[in-house]
Amino acid sequence: MSFLDAFTLVQLALAAGIVFGAYVIRGMSGFGAGLVATPLLAFVFPMAVVVPTTALIVFMLFIVLTIRDHRLVLWDEFRRLLLPTLVGVAAGLLLFTALDNRLLLKLLGGFLMAYSAYMLITQWIGTRQLTLSTRWAWPLGFLGAFIDALFGGGGGMLVVIYMHARGVGKTEFRATLAVLWFVEMLARIGGYATA
Repeated sequence: MSFLDAFTLVQLALAAGIVFGAYVIRGMSGFGAGLVATPLLAFVFPMAVVVPTTALIVFMLFIVLTIRDHRLVLWDEFRRLLLPTLVGVAAGLLLFTALDNRLLLKLLGGFLMAYSAYMLITQWIGTRQLTLSTRWAWPLGFLGAFIDALFGGGGGMLVVIYMHARGVGKTEFRATLAVLWFVEMLARIGGYATA
């Protein structure tokens, strides 16, 4: 019996539609495929299946983006974010393997509610453009990767906030994050495979 035989045709079709929709949103916004796909797929499959599968699908995208944009990377910013990202992945994977599916779903729900409230408040009230020093690379890089490893996405917004607040240009911004998230995905997929 193969892995796919454990799921019905309806579950697989629903999953395909969810992933397609998540990538349509990613195509329009430039990020968020994992953030959109993970909670919706959690209605169909257990989190232990959803998180690694979502990571693998997003990883394929980052392979293409890394190959295409590697010459535009801001290597100083990449180096500042690399170590906290890898440490965040390790911490997130430790917690991911220690928690059961029900608790992971509750934590994911809480995270999504907090993130939604933050986005509503910042859009409704409007905030001025932040400026951050390089000291913010550690906490935001760590926390972003920790959330990504634990929930399969969503933490990248913290790194996006950091890069915007550093005043990085659009092209370099996209290239640097693509390579950083490619490395993060390698670490996450390796961690999920051994979990």
